[in-house]
Amino acid sequence: MVNFIYNSVALENLARKTILKELMVIFRIKFKRLRLLILTIILLASLIICPIIATAASYTVQPGDTLYLIGQRYGVSAWELQQANNLSSTMIYPGQTLWIPNQGGNTYIVQPGDSLYLIGQRYGISAWELQQANNLSSTMIYPGQRLTIPGQGQIGNPTTYVVQRGDTLYLIGQRFGLSVAQLKAINGLSGDDIYPGQILRLTSSGSNNSRGNVPSENAADLELLARVVYGEARGEPYAGQVAVAAVVLNRVRDSRFPNTIRDVIFEVDAFTSVNDGQFYLTPDATAYQAAREALRGSDPSGGALYFWNAAKVPPGQWVWTRTIITTIGKHVFAI
Repeated sequence: MVNFIYNSVALENLARKTILKELMVIFRIKFKRLRLLILTIILLASLIICPIIATAASYTVQPGDTLYLIGQRYGVSAWELQQANNLSSTMIYPGQTLWIPNQGGNTYIVQPGDSLYLIGQRYGISAWELQQANNLSSTMIYPGQRLTIPGQGQIGNPTTYVVQRGDTLYLIGQRFGLSVAQLKAINGLSGDDIYPGQILRLTSSGSNNSRGNVPSENAADLELLARVVYGEARGEPYAGQVAVAAVVLNRVRDSRFPNTIRDVIFEVDAFTSVNDGQFYLTPDATAYQAAREALRGSDPSGGALYFWNAAKVPPGQWVWTRTIITTIGKHVFAI
């Protein structure tokens, strides 16, 4: 009986050892497969991530930045920035370094009020080149649309910048290597206030057709401009009123028009308000402020030489043959 029990225990121990050996073999096989799976995942990830890292740029977060604003500058979405930087939320902090994923070339996301002409001005290319690069059948674009910027994939040295929501002179200066004082001097700004859609000059150089002279601010010119603004654009958005005044100044600078504010305004059939007498109404404070801002360099029109009310000028009129830059309120602005 004792021998039977001993043999039973021995067999049970042998069975346990055998089972343990088999389990160890199975575990080693599964562990090897797991390791192989992990190595495969790492290899695939490196193939995806390495090209991104190789072509990515870096950006140091500035005060007031958000992933959305940074994305707008580089033509990527906030989500793409969050994924590229392995962020668990959209929270970022000044001084933080972010990787900017390359989107296969320089891209731009269309903002409200943009036109192909204005975008082209920022990147030093023509509206036609943008249209061709993006296979567009017309010049119509819409906010949120992603455009490919042809060329070398770099912004280069833009001469103007259109203010975006959330911008400050400090942030704009950081992007383009300018101080707040330099930006204010170039654009004739007396204060730090800017507004979305406002076009800021980044250099002091003029255009090819420019006479090179910028009218100085004096009481007589201010009065004339304010009357044009009030007669042509009262009730329009403030940016639109500044733009109307800027059109007058753009004509003064352009060699194809008279070279004084007075002569531009009183050129035959140049402005409806002169013809119908509204020019002689008393301007309000907003008209004076808009005229003053235009004299100091602001130009929401983007360099326009013409404007008209799209609802009042029927198709077929000669102005519709001009190249349209932008629309502000009821007015269309063109060159």
